[in-house]
Amino acid sequence: MTRLLLLLLLLCILSCNIITLHAISRINLIHSLALTEDYDYVTTFSDSLLHFFRIDFAFDRFALIHWTCSPSGLMSQPQQIFTYYTTQNHYSGPGYTKHLGKLYINITYWQEHMLSVDSTINVQHYIYPRTEWGYCVHLGTDRIIYNHLSSSEIYSFNMTTNVEEFLMSNYGGYPNYIPIDNNHVFVHFGNWYNVTPQYNFLIDDQLSITNITVQYAFQDLMDYIQIQTQPISNNTYIALFGFYDPSWDEYYGCFGFIRLVNDYLYCTMLWLSEIWDYTYMVPYMNDIFSCVDNNENLFKNYLYTGSGFIEDNGFPNLLSYTNPFSLTRLSTRYALGIAGTNNNPRKFICIDYQNQSITDTTFIMIDASNIGVGVTNAVGDIIYYSYNNGTRHLYIMKIAEFVSNSNPTYSPAILSNTAYPNPFNNNTTIKIELKQPETLKVSIYNLKGQLVKTLSSNAKAALSHELIWDGTTKNNNKASAGLYIYKVSTKSSANITGKLLLQK
Repeated sequence: MTRLLLLLLLLCILSCNIITLHAISRINLIHSLALTEDYDYVTTFSDSLLHFFRIDFAFDRFALIHWTCSPSGLMSQPQQIFTYYTTQNHYSGPGYTKHLGKLYINITYWQEHMLSVDSTINVQHYIYPRTEWGYCVHLGTDRIIYNHLSSSEIYSFNMTTNVEEFLMSNYGGYPNYIPIDNNHVFVHFGNWYNVTPQYNFLIDDQLSITNITVQYAFQDLMDYIQIQTQPISNNTYIALFGFYDPSWDEYYGCFGFIRLVNDYLYCTMLWLSEIWDYTYMVPYMNDIFSCVDNNENLFKNYLYTGSGFIEDNGFPNLLSYTNPFSLTRLSTRYALGIAGTNNNPRKFICIDYQNQSITDTTFIMIDASNIGVGVTNAVGDIIYYSYNNGTRHLYIMKIAEFVSNSNPTYSPAILSNTAYPNPFNNNTTIKIELKQPETLKVSIYNLKGQLVKTLSSNAKAALSHELIWDGTTKNNNKASAGLYIYKVSTKSSANITGKLLLQK
C-alpha cells in the first residue's frame, strides 16, 4: 500500500512538471565575423549558405563575382562566375531583385542586360531587344514587363524564349507598375499633378489585359503605391502610398491596403503621415499584421476589420521593446525583431508562432552605429545578419528550440481576439481563441474607464468563444456613439484588451 502511494505521488510530481514545461525557441549567436570583401547584395537559397554577389566594371567588360559563407563561418574565395566583354564602356547599375527563388541582376552596359542566377548558381544572360527601357517588373517565372522610355509603350520579354511581345500603347504619362502578386501586375497611367485621364489595367501571367475600375481615397497616390507584404487575407495586401508636396518641399504618404476583387481594385487609406512612419510590415494569423511605428519608436500590431485597421495588442505583443530597428518574417513559423539603441547591447527577438512565445537574446555588436543598412537572411534554422556600411560585418545565428520549466517572455493563454464588424452600428461579435478550454468574460469600458457592460460565456469552457455586444449598457440603454475598450478575462487570469468603435 505504501509503495502504491509513493508511486502515485511520483506520478503526480511528474505530471505537474510536464504541465509546467514550455517549448521555447531562442536565437543563439554562433559566429561574429568581420568581412574583408566588399559586396553589392547578399541572399540565401536552399543550401544553408549565405551568397555574396558583386558586379565589377572595367574598361571593356563587367564581371559577376560570387562567394559564400557557411553556417560554421567558413568563407569561400570570390570567383568570377560570369564575364561580358564589349567595346563600349557606358555603364550603370546594378540592380538586384529576388523573385520566385531566382536572383535577377539588371545592368546597363551600353545595352540593357539581365543576369538570372538560380539556386545552383547557374547564370543566364539576356540582352533586351530595346535600349533605354524604363522600370520593369517580374511576372511569373522568367517574364518581365517593361516600357520603352521614348514612347512609354509596354512590352513583355520572355527570358526563356528570348521573345519580346508588344502589350499596349501609351495612355498618357509614364506607366507605373505595382506587382500585386506573382501572377498579376497592376499598370497605372497618370501623374499626381495631372490626375485625369486615369487609365488602369491588370496584366496576368497569361498576358491577358483587363481594364479595371479603381476606388481609392486619393487618386494622385496611385503613382507611388508599393506593396509591402504578401496578402494578410484573401486578396488583401498591405500597401504604402506616397506623394510629394512641392509647396512644403516634403514627402507625405498614407498607410493602407489594396484589395483585389474580381476586376476591381479597392484602395483604402489608414492615415496620412510622413511617408516612412510605418515600415517592416509583417502579416501573421488572420487579418493581423505587425510593423515598426517610427513616429512613436515602437513595434505595433494592427487588425484589419473589413473596413479599416485598428490597433491590436494580441500576439506578438512587442510594446516592451523600445527603439525597434527591424521586423522580418523568416518563415511560416518564425519572425525576427531587432530592437535597442545604436549603443550596445542590441536585442534580437525570436517570435515563435507555433509555440506562441517571444524570447530575446542580447549580445554586443561591432560598430553598432553603422548597421543602418543591416540585412536579415534566413534559411532553415540559420539566420545571417550582415551590414555593409563603412564597417562590413556578419553575425551568424541559429534558432534553437528547447524545453524549459520557466515561462518565455510571452506565452499567452489567449491566442487571438477579434471583433467584426468594427466599426459597427447595431451588433458586433467579439471572437476569442484560447490555448486551452476555459470560461471567460468580456468587460466593456468607455474612455473614462467606466464599466458599460459585461458579457459572459455562461460557464461554458471552450477553445473558441463568440460573444455579441448589441451596443447597449448594463441597464439595456443604447450606448453613446464613440470608442470603447473591451477586456477579455479568463479563469486562469489571462487578460487582453481591444477597441470597439460604435457609430450612430
